[in-house]
Amino acid sequence: MGDFWNLGTDAPWGRADWLSFGQLVFTVLGFGLAFFQLRRGAEAAEGSQQLLKNLGLRLLGNDLLVLLPQLQRVEDDIYYAVKSGDPDLVEKHLVIYARSASHVAELLRKHEGDENRALVDLLDQTIKAATRAKGELAEGASRDLREVVKLTTGRMTKASVEVSAAVARLQRKVGDE
Repeated sequence: MGDFWNLGTDAPWGRADWLSFGQLVFTVLGFGLAFFQLRRGAEAAEGSQQLLKNLGLRLLGNDLLVLLPQLQRVEDDIYYAVKSGDPDLVEKHLVIYARSASHVAELLRKHEGDENRALVDLLDQTIKAATRAKGELAEGASRDLREVVKLTTGRMTKASVEVSAAVARLQRKVGDE
């Protein structure tokens, strides 16, 4: 054992040798601590990214929760306007619906995933149908008011159901993570 500490020399270790050895030990411990801190920092960064993702999903869900009743209310207003037979009122509500649906579609586009892509496409189709119906009404439709908005209202109903389902999925997803 004595030969080990002398490292092949007959001279015993002096103060400088022991200080060098101490520096080596502290250097190794320092590198170990630095590595440990780097790992902790990387794990914290990953956790922060997940937290930001969850926050984004939660905000999207909250926005959709606010916009969904608005879409449904405008959809109901269109039904009542059609029943009243007032094409100007139907035209007004079709414009409001297209704007609201466009807002929802843009929010979903920012968080586009496979489940949102189909919903964004459906909303885009609904917006186009509402715009076409509004255009036909503005030009003085020759068809019955119910016929003009029939395609649009069918798509609006389907879109409302799908937006409701998307909100539920988002809430479940945020709750699970």
